[in-house]
Amino acid sequence: MKKASFYLVIIFISAGLFSCNNPTSEPGNESSKAYESMSAASDTINQKTTGFTTAMNQMMNDMHQLAMTGNVDKDFALMMRSHHQGAVDMSHFEVSHGEDESLKKLAAKIAEEQELEIKQMEGLIAAMDKAPKNYDPKKKQEGFAKVMSDNMDMMMDMSKMDTSMATDHQFVAMMLPHHQSAVLLSEGFLKYGKNPQLLRMARKMIVDENKEIDAFQSWMSSHKQ
Repeated sequence: MKKASFYLVIIFISAGLFSCNNPTSEPGNESSKAYESMSAASDTINQKTTGFTTAMNQMMNDMHQLAMTGNVDKDFALMMRSHHQGAVDMSHFEVSHGEDESLKKLAAKIAEEQELEIKQMEGLIAAMDKAPKNYDPKKKQEGFAKVMSDNMDMMMDMSKMDTSMATDHQFVAMMLPHHQSAVLLSEGFLKYGKNPQLLRMARKMIVDENKEIDAFQSWMSSHKQ
């Protein structure tokens, strides 16, 4: 993962680690507590509500509320659908409120491509209505469950952003960890997934989002605040 420029704009919390222990939908579970801790911590680091934080909070809430089925292919599609929707929402906000034309063009491209992939994943999810279980989502230190848990841990970094930055900088600061976690999840899925169409989509996501990570890092390097 390429994080050099990303760390220039993220303010880290010096104490406290936030981990998402269970991406199921049961009220009061450890996942919900982790999300509450993340939200509370966000309030302490120069945070204000923006279109990006609204989109991020909605995405994280959706991902935490997902009830994992125990089927690698279906759970990847469910998680990535919510993940993509977060990127779409943040990209639309950048297009409407950003100032840098190159970033707005990139945001429009991301929104268009990921909206298409969301539709494709929704069709696959429906087709896997009764897909058999082939992993245990609760065993978070092994197999695909660890991939999912590590991805959620990375997503927590999105809560640690200084939202006093200009809109364009906020967009880049949000999209870097967002894309990095998508690459992590897709790479993990390639090891355990079975569905040929989803495997092709995951490979494409890795290529596309790594290119966009490079573009974001290049932009940030030349637009230091």
